[in-house]
Amino acid sequence: MAVICFDYDGTLADTISLEEQYYLPAFRRRGIEVFQTMNDLKEACRVNYYAFCAEHDLSDELLEEILAEFKAALAENNIEEPLFPGVVEMLTALLPKHLVYIVSANDADFIRRRFASEGLTDFAGIIGWKESMSKEESLRRLLKEHDGEPFYFVSDSVGDISEAVSVGVPHIYGVSYGWGIGADLIKAGAHRLFDDVPSLAARLGEAE
Repeated sequence: MAVICFDYDGTLADTISLEEQYYLPAFRRRGIEVFQTMNDLKEACRVNYYAFCAEHDLSDELLEEILAEFKAALAENNIEEPLFPGVVEMLTALLPKHLVYIVSANDADFIRRRFASEGLTDFAGIIGWKESMSKEESLRRLLKEHDGEPFYFVSDSVGDISEAVSVGVPHIYGVSYGWGIGADLIKAGAHRLFDDVPSLAARLGEAE
């Protein structure tokens, strides 16, 4: 049995178009200059998103308020965050066989509800931003809890990949179909790069 940890946004959920339409405007309405375009958001996601925000004096309370507005806008418009093609099938195959975690900068309860709507509930754990804003901290703790077990981390974020490298995750996979750029992910330390979910699923299906 392996331990498989996934990032959420840009790795399992295709949130890019939704964030452009509903998340970014919340910053614009407040006149926050650091997030005016999608390229600004993508740049923040090249590192730890919350560390980037802290460096630009954006408080946790403000980010929580903006995230709540984003979720409310989705609910008001009856929009469900789309999952990348193949994600449901991949998780359906992995959950009975492995310890599957989600380690995300998103809200854990929201992620839990999103997957429950697909009948996916048997996660070993879902760690959101309220539980820990540092994926490095979360991965270090999980590595300690599951010492000696095969351990995988999958993300589209350069910051995430760098944090996984810093704590010694043995299998680090980057995905190029989300927010990240493939060359950046490899440079940051990803051991393998996947261009779509089916190829990722095939590799994780071989995890031991």
